[in-house]
Amino acid sequence: MKVNDRTMQSHMWDAHRLITSFGATVTALEDGRISRAHVSAILDTGGTIEEPAARAEFERAVLEHAETTTPARTRAYARQQADIRNPLTLQERHDLAVQGRRIWVTDLDDGMSLLNHLLPTALAHGILDRTTRQAKLIKRVDTARRHEVRTAHEGTNAAALGTPDSGCGNEPEEEELWFDERTIDQIRADLVADMLLTGAPVIDPSLDAAPGGLGAIRATVQITMPVTTLTGVTSGGAELDGVAPVDPATARRLAGEAPGWDRVMTDPVTGWSSRSTATSPRRHSSGTSRRGIHTAASPDAEGRRDCAMTTTRTITPEAVRPTSATSPASASDITR
Repeated sequence: MKVNDRTMQSHMWDAHRLITSFGATVTALEDGRISRAHVSAILDTGGTIEEPAARAEFERAVLEHAETTTPARTRAYARQQADIRNPLTLQERHDLAVQGRRIWVTDLDDGMSLLNHLLPTALAHGILDRTTRQAKLIKRVDTARRHEVRTAHEGTNAAALGTPDSGCGNEPEEEELWFDERTIDQIRADLVADMLLTGAPVIDPSLDAAPGGLGAIRATVQITMPVTTLTGVTSGGAELDGVAPVDPATARRLAGEAPGWDRVMTDPVTGWSSRSTATSPRRHSSGTSRRGIHTAASPDAEGRRDCAMTTTRTITPEAVRPTSATSPASASDITR
């Protein structure tokens, strides 16, 4: 069937639950009275009802409704019936569900990933509310600054019109202005990343066991990148731990700020590393952060062995934000 083994296990488990717990639903599907989407709605919502009698009443009520409406409406109705007929109270169901709280990452395209956080509803909406208000405050501050700059420029222009030309031809250099062009969604995402990567929990049981406690722990990542991308000759090939793509600008910035590299020679035919030596970039920014980068080599047109660099350094929000400071030229200077 060309599906993942875990996906197949999930399908087999759903089939087992359907046959053993929802026999009437299977019969209705065989008779063509409902579709597979209806079955999925019934199984997903009624699977939490463990008492057989209550589950049978739920199935009977939902099937009567499912035969006359769409799967989406069936799911909404089934959710209501599950709440009514489940012998467990909402508090009891929540106490069981909260045990499954976790965090995981889903890698997407174009060097992006989705950070998933399963936690109680009150906490999730609280996080969204706080970051939304913080983002709006940032936008208000930015709007006020724009107004101040606009007013100052209007005053300067008015004064210049009433002042005779001195004839020197020298005009004062204007300060480079920067305004926050991010949307509310972008600011909220950046705020969450900042707080998760640089903050420390309020309750820290490790303060007496480790210097600095939990706040002293910094996130580390390892990136694989061709040396031609590192020097700016090419713009692809960077990967995070070999499983997800990373944009070349971020990879070069991590490499440029790393305290040291391992130079790895690879065979052009087998791709195996044949020799490695420790080296250091000519210049890098100082700081307590540590980031990781591993540059994979590729053979040139003549089939000669190429080299790669390996370093360890901690990831911070500034390391992955787009800036003009990192460029192919600066990366080339580092690797000379």
